[in-house]
Amino acid sequence: MYAKFECSRKLRQFLKKKRQLSLSEAEKMISAADDYAIQHHFKEDVNFKIVGQDGIEYEDNLPIGTGQGWLHNLLLILDHAYQTVLSDQSPEAFKAFSDRVRQELTIEEQPKAVQETLPVVARQEKAHHLKPIVSKEEEAVRKAGSSAPATTKQKPQESRKGSLRRRVRKEPMWRLPHLKRPQVGASAQIIKRFLLAAATILVVAIFMLFLMRPKPVPSYQTLIQNASYVQAAKLYPSKHRDIEARLVKDNDEKSLAAFVQKYPSNNGRFDLAYMQKKFSTVISVSQDADLTAVRKVKLAISYIYQNQPENALTINSEIKSPQLQQLIFLALIHEGKLDQAATLAKSMNNKDADKVLEVGKTYQAAYEKAKADANNPKLSETDRKQALKDQHNWLALRKSLGGKSPYEESTNE
Repeated sequence: MYAKFECSRKLRQFLKKKRQLSLSEAEKMISAADDYAIQHHFKEDVNFKIVGQDGIEYEDNLPIGTGQGWLHNLLLILDHAYQTVLSDQSPEAFKAFSDRVRQELTIEEQPKAVQETLPVVARQEKAHHLKPIVSKEEEAVRKAGSSAPATTKQKPQESRKGSLRRRVRKEPMWRLPHLKRPQVGASAQIIKRFLLAAATILVVAIFMLFLMRPKPVPSYQTLIQNASYVQAAKLYPSKHRDIEARLVKDNDEKSLAAFVQKYPSNNGRFDLAYMQKKFSTVISVSQDADLTAVRKVKLAISYIYQNQPENALTINSEIKSPQLQQLIFLALIHEGKLDQAATLAKSMNNKDADKVLEVGKTYQAAYEKAKADANNPKLSETDRKQALKDQHNWLALRKSLGGKSPYEESTNE
């Protein structure tokens, strides 16, 4: 059982996003991140998961930077979640999960305590070391031997050497009888070689079977957690769309590009092109992709990037997105299509839109006058150059109405 986080860059130094953390480490990191956020005066909802052998067992958003006391204890975090967002869970299921977390925390802290007790156990074993058990008869013999006079044990060194030499000379010289190697017949030689060859073949066969033994197939969840998306698609072909959707949701451009290259699809090409801001490719691939509601919004924004707000307006007539309607309204003004913008403003029923439209008309009139003066031969060259500068200035002001919109960002296409 381990923990994972998803957070912004501000908290990456505390909450490691791609590491599998122990529960005790996660508890300390949550406490440190909350203190850091309070000191730097910001708040953030951090996604927190507890993952077991079968996948995600618990998931919640922690309000980091709020100074809640229960954020500094993992068991209190679970208890708070049970009392609020998980109140529909059964008490038995929650207690079982909480007990498992408590047991995991205890196990993570146990090795240090065990190491501290090892020297104590060693000293106790040394202090209580048992002597070998000896019978009474053997003990009496040992005592009698130890009480014998020392003179019987300590003889002159020279006499000991002499007795040793005499004893050696008296020992008889033994010779091993000459043994003849029995002759093995030709049939026995053949049988011996046959058995040796059979044993060799058997060993080689067992070794080959061991090498050819199929490796266990990793689970789909394990492969996804390890970011092995291409291997997961190879082993689980029915999960292609799920993997693709996950990469789009995570905005993982690099992994999605590798996945689409290995397993190309119209949906994958569409989402990858939008992620890479290749909006003309998005428009061309859209004819073959499955246009869900999300992809229709992406297609409409791509039309805006390609200076085709009318097509975006057609798509939004089906989607009816107020945010997309505002983008189209600003795009029409930026393109100088004020009549269409005025028609759209009536359906928006927005006073701010009316004000932006009036300012846009003023800028447009000034732009057209400066453009005419720049091409008027009756004016002096100095006046025409000034009019050309004014023309660019009024155009820039018209395109800046409403603030910088997403479709005004430069693309690398």
